[in-house]
Amino acid sequence: MRGGTLLCADYQMRLNDFYGNARQKWELIYKGTKDGFCAKDFHRCSDNKGHTMTIIQTKDDNYLFGGYTETPWDCDNKYKHDPAAFLFTLTNPHGIQPTKFFQKSNKTWSVAHVKNSGPYFGGVVQDKKHLCDFRICNNAHILQGSTSDFPTAYIDTTEKGERLFAGEKNFLVEEIEVYKLEDEDKEEAQNEDEETLENKDEDEAENEDEDGSDR
Repeated sequence: MRGGTLLCADYQMRLNDFYGNARQKWELIYKGTKDGFCAKDFHRCSDNKGHTMTIIQTKDDNYLFGGYTETPWDCDNKYKHDPAAFLFTLTNPHGIQPTKFFQKSNKTWSVAHVKNSGPYFGGVVQDKKHLCDFRICNNAHILQGSTSDFPTAYIDTTEKGERLFAGEKNFLVEEIEVYKLEDEDKEEAQNEDEETLENKDEDEAENEDEDGSDR
């Protein structure tokens, strides 16, 4: 969590619980106030980085919400389906406790990869309009173009709808953090495999030296 400022230990534990694994490595790959709030800044730092957790902080009221996806971010301007994706609220104007939101079972889109947009979760087309669960616009810290049509692709168990996350449909953003997630158990197993391979190479090199000495 080095470099991040939005998540206290309790909130990180909640997100680990939502994710389904208490042992994972969090690597901060994008922070709006550090890397810039332009869409190109988000994509420069976040694209093709694997599984990611995105946390949004609203301006003034500092509400926290976000989403998780296993589909790597990209700039191909396409909707994507990711069965592992989910949304969450940590703090909100309604006093609702941290909550995870699952996807609907129908053929809606989990995320959208849009070149001129920041993180974009959920997607449906209704009456020729593209709706989203939440979308962070370009320069979201000064432009009130970030929006939520929640619920579209995800299930609203709170009945607060589009006002759940920020208190209103459109909102300004104070901060964005995107983390790359990797299971620590998987990383440890990879390290063990690498150590085993290194030891094997060393043993083979020693055997070759011994064979050369015998000659």
